[in-house]
Amino acid sequence: MVSTLIATASRAGNAAFLAGAAVLLAFSLILSMRRARTIWATSGAFAVLAGLAVLFAMNGNMLAAHLDDLAGGGISSTTRLVLWGAAMRMIHDAPLLGLGLGSYQSAYPMYSDVTMRFIMDRVHNDYLELAAGWGLAAALLWCSAIVWLTWICARGVLTRRRNRVYPMLAVGAGVLVGAHSIFDFSLQMPAIALAYAAILGLGVAQAFSTREL
Repeated sequence: MVSTLIATASRAGNAAFLAGAAVLLAFSLILSMRRARTIWATSGAFAVLAGLAVLFAMNGNMLAAHLDDLAGGGISSTTRLVLWGAAMRMIHDAPLLGLGLGSYQSAYPMYSDVTMRFIMDRVHNDYLELAAGWGLAAALLWCSAIVWLTWICARGVLTRRRNRVYPMLAVGAGVLVGAHSIFDFSLQMPAIALAYAAILGLGVAQAFSTREL
């Protein structure tokens, strides 16, 4: 699966995956240090990193080319800046109530300063799109709720002794989805949103000891 992800050459997807994997490795090292198994955990972490390096070396040619395009200010990065700029102007015009969820495509021609031959129906940034559609207050409340649930899961990883793998996976998935949402609109895809909601719900459910209930 990781090899396939690398082969897609998605810069945002690979960066988000690495962010989520880094969180899981960090939690694993912390828990291993508590159990005095630092050597085994460190060896496992190096093995994972070595495996990732091999996979990137095998399938990362196209990804490297896309990174070079980003460094050179390619069309894909420029397009995102145009989309984000239009969303920022929408937020400036309707900061409290927004323009309505799903209205970006209709409002884009009025707020963009660049004409493109494509249909611009997404901001490629879930946070800006939510703020433009719902308004800043509603978008902030929604994001705060997700952060709060993720914090509950992180606390559960550090305090529970059983089934801590479930809240740990929820935190990793939250970091992955949260990072990817900066550059794309993955949470607007029902399959991804439903899978993430299930993982987050499972993590929250296992973040508390039965003695606390």
